[in-house]
Amino acid sequence: MMWTRPATPGPINTPRVFQVRRRGSRSFGNWVRRFRWRGGTSWALLLPRPAAHSMGRTDGLRYHDGRAHRLRCHSAPVCAGRCDVWPPEMTDPHTRTGGGERPRVIIDPEFRTMDEIFDPDDLGRLAEVAEIVWGRDEPMPTDLFFAEIADASAVVFGRWRHGPTALDHAGPGLRALLEVAGGHEHEDLNDRQAQQRGVLVGSCAPAFGAAVAELGLALALGTQRGIVEADRRMRARTEAWLHEGNRLNRSLFRTTIGFVGCGQISVHLQRLLEPFQPILLGYDPPLPRQQLETRGITPATLQDMFDRADIVFVLAAPSPATEGMISRELIARLGPSQGLVVLSRASIVDFDALVKLSASNGFRFATDVYPVEPPHEDDPIRDNEQAILVPHLAGALPEALRMIGRIVVDDLLDLFAGQPVTRMQYLTDRNRAGLLQTNRADRGWAPTSLVSQGG
Repeated sequence: MMWTRPATPGPINTPRVFQVRRRGSRSFGNWVRRFRWRGGTSWALLLPRPAAHSMGRTDGLRYHDGRAHRLRCHSAPVCAGRCDVWPPEMTDPHTRTGGGERPRVIIDPEFRTMDEIFDPDDLGRLAEVAEIVWGRDEPMPTDLFFAEIADASAVVFGRWRHGPTALDHAGPGLRALLEVAGGHEHEDLNDRQAQQRGVLVGSCAPAFGAAVAELGLALALGTQRGIVEADRRMRARTEAWLHEGNRLNRSLFRTTIGFVGCGQISVHLQRLLEPFQPILLGYDPPLPRQQLETRGITPATLQDMFDRADIVFVLAAPSPATEGMISRELIARLGPSQGLVVLSRASIVDFDALVKLSASNGFRFATDVYPVEPPHEDDPIRDNEQAILVPHLAGALPEALRMIGRIVVDDLLDLFAGQPVTRMQYLTDRNRAGLLQTNRADRGWAPTSLVSQGG
């Protein structure tokens, strides 16, 4: 394949030859974009760097007839191709095969970054069928957002910064609002208006489910087998060996496990726990009893669960109904042979009671969340020898963050193809109480009922 490269921009249809490589080449990094070569073969085009000819140009490429558009380089936060030239030998990639306007997708991921959540291959899949608007790490200006949403088919956003009336500027073609923060708790987003207009409101929360469950299993093993305590004592040269060191430790096999909240996080966790052959108890009042029993979970009251379970997992979503639900009275039921793992939100648990009673009652606990993050340096929890403390790590894995982009693209492609969307978590009147959370959005919880977490 022959190629040359323009030194300066020229008028539309001025002959330009660009470096072309077969799809899958990774050598061009941020300067590669994908499209269709005439005849249907897929290629990648190396666009000129913006420093070469971006002065005073449009925020994107142009159609052959000169109309500006804003499809940007899929792997760079700033368009690599601020170019007026579209090589005449190329089939226009900005229309569907057989004609028709392509859907336009606003991607405004701030506080996240494009590279953090989008693998180039996933964003390339989207760029093949849709026009991507903005696609930068920095916040999209509100006036530009209002102008662009008029023609947008979907909006992908990290924070909703444009106020409760922003959807008044949307056109009739808007079909989806997809958040990439981790939950539906976007205060200024008028999601009811969106639903009334038939616009899907989706969350990336399911991207975090497996990672959160994985850490939950690790914390449960830590509380049962005394792993962290043994490490501390080894470093202090005060360890106890063999049977003496295991005096307070227990196996996770064939234990009784309690789930406070039986949404999708518990589904992931249940799969991980299967080899240990546990007896499962569940508390999630909005879920039908039969639904829990079908999964092999015995419905239980909180009192019964805290009396019987060897390990209790707190997976409930924060809401007025769940605030302080794990009370001092419940925590006081735990004894030396039991453990508590907190994975959802600190507001659900009486942390003062947890810290004090774990010392007096002798039970172990593990937590990934705290009432104040980070806890104050003199917070008693930092010195609690019964605790395994993790600094909010459950869902913040690079793999989980890239999964966000994957499920966003999967659902957008299905949506534009007229297929059901299944990867993200969508707000409905039925699940609204559990999904509208109030705490940090960077964790990635996905509750499916009043107290359920989904994943």
